[in-house]
This record gives sequence, structure tokens and C-alpha cells, in this order.
Amino acid sequence: MKSKKRQIAGDIARVVIVVGLFAAVALIFEHPAVQEQIDVQHLRSLMRDTGWRGALIFFAATALITAVGIPRLWISVAAGALYGAVEGSVVAQAASLGGAILNFYLARTLLRGPITRRLTPRMKHWYKRLNENGFRWILYLRLFPLSNASLTNTIGGISRMRTRDFVSATFLGYLPMTIIFALFGSSAAKRSLPQLVVAGIIFSVVLVGRYWYEKLRKEPEGKNDGESKKLVL
Repeated sequence: MKSKKRQIAGDIARVVIVVGLFAAVALIFEHPAVQEQIDVQHLRSLMRDTGWRGALIFFAATALITAVGIPRLWISVAAGALYGAVEGSVVAQAASLGGAILNFYLARTLLRGPITRRLTPRMKHWYKRLNENGFRWILYLRLFPLSNASLTNTIGGISRMRTRDFVSATFLGYLPMTIIFALFGSSAAKRSLPQLVVAGIIFSVVLVGRYWYEKLRKEPEGKNDGESKKLVL
């Protein structure tokens, strides 16, 4: 019971911190001295002027840096700030998915042998789970906001799960946080209170949904929280 209360308190703290952070960024961008150095609106105009070519370059660059371990949520923030909430969500989702697939195939084609021979007990646990029901567990890890995406991609790649299950679970699992953080980025760049509030509400709903999912699902191991946090940064 105490652990559940700590989890709820921690999730509330995360929402407050994230919303407060982007509210502070929006206020900072309003300062004349900052606007002289960083003209976000000018950058947004430049990205719109480049059209699909600029979006393609952004996609390629961010997919590559996501594949090497840069947190994808910051890519969503940048895309939202530069392209707006809707277009930014599309670009960030494509880049995040592209980076995950690249990471997955690198693990499957080049690293499967060396890694499977050196699996730690924690990695063996998830390796077994992904072999048995890859779609379910990849989806679960993607919906967990602080899971290690690169490690998840790598274990998925070395496992025997089907590629289509990995791609579909990653797409669905990435989508909520992509939209949320693109909204956060857009709200900071546009200094939009409604977008900030909407992002905060959706973020809260996702965290509450995860909490209830963990509470309702029944596992023989009875280690919901502990096992889910084994792939957490």
C-alpha cells in the first residue's frame, strides 16, 4: 500500500514538475533579452518555409540521434516547438519510430550473438518475456514514460519476436507521449496556456492509466512494479 501511495505521489510530482518546467520556459522566451538571442517564431517560420524538405531533414537527423540513445521525448519537444502540436507530433512520431526500427535491426543483424551470450539476469527476464509475448511487453514498456528506449529496442532485436509486432507496439506505445511532449514544446514556443493545460491533463491521464493497468492485471510473479522498473533509466 505504501509503495502504491509513493508511486501516485511520484506521478503527481512528475506532472507538476514537467508542467512547471515548460511554463518557465515559455516565460523565459518572453524576455526581450532571450528573444534577441533566440527568435523561436523566426525559426518556426524558417521550418515552414523549407516545407517537406526541411521536415525530411529533421526526420532523418532526429531518427539517427534517437537510434544512438538520445531521449526521444526531447525530439518531440523540439518538433512541437518548430512545427506546432499537430505537425510536430507527426514528425516526432515518425522520427522516434524510425530510430527504434534502426536500433532494432542493428541489434538483430549485428549484435544478437554477442549480447545473447552475455545477458544479465534482468535482461534474461525481459528476453524471455519478449519471446513469449513481444507485442504486449513492448507496448507496456513504451507506455512507461521512463523506460530505457535503447535497451528496449536492443532486447527486442535480439529476441525472437516478430518485426511487425515490434513496430506496431512501438507505434502505439510511443504515440501518447509523443503528442504530450509535442504539445509541451508547442506551448512553450507559442506561450499557449491552453496547450500547456491540455498536455498536462493528457499526461496525468496516461500516468493514471498505467497505475490502474498495473493494479488490475494479474501475474503469477506478483512483481508488477519491480519487474516494470528493471528497464527504467
